Amino acid sequence: YKRQVHRLDNAASWLAYASALRARKQYPRAVEAGRKAVERDASGVDAQYELAQALIAAGRGPEAVEPLQRVLATNRSFDSEAALFALGRIQRTSGNLEAARTALEEVASRSSRPEFLYELAITLAQSGRRDEAARVLQRIISEAELVPHYLKRSVRPWVRKSRQGLRRLGF
Repeated sequence: YKRQVHRLDNAASWLAYASALRARKQYPRAVEAGRKAVERDASGVDAQYELAQALIAAGRGPEAVEPLQRVLATNRSFDSEAALFALGRIQRTSGNLEAARTALEEVASRSSRPEFLYELAITLAQSGRRDEAARVLQRIISEAELVPHYLKRSVRPWVRKSRQGLRRLGF
């Protein structure tokens, strides 16, 4: 497969190769292939996003901020809010809580996925906004009651974490 990628040497082949390497948990090689995809098509949001995902998987989150910002400059809802969520998470773990809060609040305004809301709650709690964090955690618990039966299993861990979070916050 690698020979074909080198022979074709275009953004699409490097992008597919990077994705395959990332799926195989070969993160350093996935980063390398992602960079080559970006070199071939610097304006391609898919290449930028694949590079960002590879960087995050390789434990190099802060380096993923720039490609994520390029993606988000084109489409704020890219990959069903996952790009903006990834940016917010990186910003939080890097200590940029205000930027993280802004990104995660934007995500939460368009999505009620519990993992997105939970990350926002953590960010709010770390920022000293305990009441707001508690409201977000309560939102996760409340919205879980409305989830269809076939999705309950995937939501249950987030409800448990939210209840634990509320206890830690003293609510």
